[in-house]
Amino acid sequence: MPSSSQPPSNRGPYDPFEKYRIAEIQKDKSMPDTSEGSEKFQLKSKSAIVAYLILLLKKFLDLFEETTDHGLAVSAESEVSEHLAQLKAAIEILKMEDHGQDSAFLNNLSLLWDQVLEDVVRFRRQTPLSIKMRAFLKELQHYPDDPVHSLGYYLTEYAGQKWLPFPYMEMISRLTLAHQKKPESSLLSRWSGMLDEMIQILNRAKGN
Repeated sequence: MPSSSQPPSNRGPYDPFEKYRIAEIQKDKSMPDTSEGSEKFQLKSKSAIVAYLILLLKKFLDLFEETTDHGLAVSAESEVSEHLAQLKAAIEILKMEDHGQDSAFLNNLSLLWDQVLEDVVRFRRQTPLSIKMRAFLKELQHYPDDPVHSLGYYLTEYAGQKWLPFPYMEMISRLTLAHQKKPESSLLSRWSGMLDEMIQILNRAKGN
């Protein structure tokens, strides 16, 4: 038999699918490994779900939290008392000085107003204290009797604003001027007295 100059081949039978397997392996190597990112995404999703469930649980437990004689949750009573005291302090300042053009003061007054508005919603039943708070808020909400917008409107709508409308500033200045003319019968004295009554009710409860 004629001899061949080609060395003997050690390869087995020809595999017609070999080139496809090689191409698939190369494709897999070229694809980025997203397993780590996927795991981080799953962990983040699980954390968000857990946080949401904790929030739901807290709200559920709040429904069964012990309430005080004022119809407030025990944890809310001290916060309500503090908010009322801060608002009273702001009114006492208005008695002494005109802050009608003091945007920082008026923004803080709006913040205190919003806090008390939120507090009154926290009452779980009608109590003498909640009735007094609603009566107080109603007076500010409708002062004066015949304006285009009330004091309560300005306190709500212009919280945090750098620019304040002139009628709002004039209203605050007019309250201070009226108090300085007749302190005993002024609205600022009346509102301060209403707040003081509510604070005393809460303080007496703490003393018990």
